[in-house]
Amino acid sequence: MKDVLGWFGTSGNAAFAAFVVSLVAIMVSAWSLILGYRLKKRHIAIEEGRDRDRVSESRKARLVAHIEQEPTSRGGTRELLVIENKGKAEARDIVVTLDAQPVLEHQAVLRDQAEIRQVGPESRFQYILALSLDCYPPFVVEVNWTDDSGQQDYRNTLTL
Repeated sequence: MKDVLGWFGTSGNAAFAAFVVSLVAIMVSAWSLILGYRLKKRHIAIEEGRDRDRVSESRKARLVAHIEQEPTSRGGTRELLVIENKGKAEARDIVVTLDAQPVLEHQAVLRDQAEIRQVGPESRFQYILALSLDCYPPFVVEVNWTDDSGQQDYRNTLTL
């Protein structure tokens, strides 16, 4: 211990030790700055990606279909083919097919209904079904539409 204290006791050795410690401190600081810069750059890239995803999602409609049973005033129920837009954009030029037939031509769909060709964001529309023993789910539904992001489609097998 005395030897170490003695070594630092001379002014030349103390100055050299101070220089080495200062050099190491500068290198650690530089390394810290480089890592901080890389981390900040990565954080900015992640945030920009999130912003792009948010903008992209705001331009998309997301249509899904299911069959609902709705109570009637007579105490019974009726079945509805419900198409929901769970997205943030309007869906246009909607084409719904049921078992590869246009929805209004399918025997399970009640006649004299208007075809829906567009739906707003977070909205829904429905077709009244007339199910029978001859025409009962499962049905394969396909929905195609256009939104601000381009052409989209959805396909599912529907059951009660």
